[in-house]
Amino acid sequence: MGADHDVVEFNNIAHGHAIATAAGTSYNPLSDIVIARSVKGGLLGGCVYQNYTRKSIGIHVSGFKPGWISKDLLWICFHYPFVQLGCDYLFGLAPAFNLKAVEFNRKMGFTEVARIEHVYHEGDMIVFRMHRDECRFLKKRI
Repeated sequence: MGADHDVVEFNNIAHGHAIATAAGTSYNPLSDIVIARSVKGGLLGGCVYQNYTRKSIGIHVSGFKPGWISKDLLWICFHYPFVQLGCDYLFGLAPAFNLKAVEFNRKMGFTEVARIEHVYHEGDMIVFRMHRDECRFLKKRI
């Protein structure tokens, strides 16, 4: 993929709806922020941020194509909440039965801080948290 076709987009409403739907949540373009990566307008994946409190913000992530997540996208997706917004914490939610989502959160560096029983018909929900100082993606800019 050429760099001229590979772009990071902000607040594309269609991308926000697609990412949120795939992540099992809703999207409100009036309050939620979207950062997504696309090629020739086709969505590869991205993040939707919700519930900003000034100290923390929630994140939902979805990928649609293999290799969707790039080093630049990782840096931007963590720079936004921790540096631009100045949050101390980033929170993510995942169904405990969604092993791919659970593994993805752990691989990114999130820590399980709570498990809420019976949130879904299929089981529990896991609450993940990352502190700014734990984010390895901010350590260097590619």
